[in-house]
Amino acid sequence: MTEAALALEPNVDLFDDTGNLEVITFSIDRAQYAIPISQVRYIEQDNRKTTRVDSANGVLEVVQYQGETVPICEFSEMVNVESEYKQNVVLAELLKARELDHIGWMDALEMSLRNGVDFAKTKDPHLCAFGQWYDTFEAKDEVLAEIMVRFDEPHKEIHGLADLLLGMLAEGDKKGALERFDYAKKITLGRLLTLFQQATDRVRSLIRPVLVFVARKNGKPLAVRLNAINEIVTCNEKQFAPYDSNMTDLGKELEVIVGYLQSKGAEAPTILLDWRLHD
Repeated sequence: MTEAALALEPNVDLFDDTGNLEVITFSIDRAQYAIPISQVRYIEQDNRKTTRVDSANGVLEVVQYQGETVPICEFSEMVNVESEYKQNVVLAELLKARELDHIGWMDALEMSLRNGVDFAKTKDPHLCAFGQWYDTFEAKDEVLAEIMVRFDEPHKEIHGLADLLLGMLAEGDKKGALERFDYAKKITLGRLLTLFQQATDRVRSLIRPVLVFVARKNGKPLAVRLNAINEIVTCNEKQFAPYDSNMTDLGKELEVIVGYLQSKGAEAPTILLDWRLHD
């Protein structure tokens, strides 16, 4: 047995006789983790029915696997961060709400133009709920970022309609104001709603959590919920370094961490997990 393997535990040798270890990797909150392929029983999209069970330790989510009731471990909660797929669920809901806001905004402007109702909506594109959020939002996904950049022009044009068209109405040009409104509703609002749909569709496409069924202590199965899987790679024991709690800031020490895999050129080491250490 090699020195690197001995550094794990006397009864745990994750590397094979050639000194290699095949792992699947995944990322959470800028940190990358690795699970030995040898411990993985099955991987699937997280779309099957689960059951929530109240226990003395809190609410536990379980799923059926090969006739067994298997607990689900939300890995993001183990490292005290909000999961990416949950963030995207919230983001998709927010985009839909802000889309409806702007439909309502245009409806309110039309009521003012046609019936003389006071217009009480926000005219400044930076002060509406979407504008305040948009000015500070930074998309992590490149495709979503490209879509979001295109919001700026039509969003400002929409809000600019209020002073323009209400001014025309005040000058007695109701017909002209309504013609400009109808055009803007069809073209400008149409562009904005298309962008909202594209952004929402993109965010929903990023909601793809997976369940990785692993073998834990005594061979008992555990379903680990992840945002997504990065890739499958083969590493060598020369890349291995034993666990040092001072190298990471995980909020709490994980019992399943056995060490690190250090790759040349990588900004940070990959954290190696051994689920057989999990009770």
